[in-house]
Amino acid sequence: MCAVYAYARISTKGTHQKLDRQLYELKSRVKGLRDENIFTDEISGLTKSRESLDKLKAKLQKGDILYVESLSRLSRSAKDLLEQLEQFNKLGIEFHSLKEDFTYNSAWGKLILGVMAAIVQFERDLIAERVKEGIDATRAKGTRLGRKPADKEKIRQAIEMYNNPARTSSVANILKTVGISKSTFYRELNKIKDKERIENEV
Repeated sequence: MCAVYAYARISTKGTHQKLDRQLYELKSRVKGLRDENIFTDEISGLTKSRESLDKLKAKLQKGDILYVESLSRLSRSAKDLLEQLEQFNKLGIEFHSLKEDFTYNSAWGKLILGVMAAIVQFERDLIAERVKEGIDATRAKGTRLGRKPADKEKIRQAIEMYNNPARTSSVANILKTVGISKSTFYRELNKIKDKERIENEV
């Protein structure tokens, strides 16, 4: 048999009047809602991990019904809200928001989901566009992107010190003295060894 649950949230502690208002709306308008099935948090809606919400999600099973007073109580981020609603839908949870009169299958609910999806995609595109503009601006200034190339003179010096028959320093000390990374050193050393091997085979 399916169970009826409700979730309420306020952003900060000490504002019990707002929490009481949500609880009143839920208790007075949701039939079959038991007190033990009401979960509350006092934390920002931008915080992904919320203790009571996490406990509620762990209890929900296919066919259960979940109510909130408004969509903003579930999340303040369009991206996070859309992800949570899609997750509930995939799990077979019937979700209702009283304020927006929201359900998955209603025309209004489908419209809200469509608008949220468009907003999330717009935000993604905007971020990608800004990143591209930043890269283009950097390139226009002649600035090289990516890792700074290793100093060839330092690499040559390190390899000479490494190949010196009379050397007493460890590889770590050589690299520390010259000032190049271990990965750079061995990459360049292997290139030289591969080149020598090919020349010897010819």
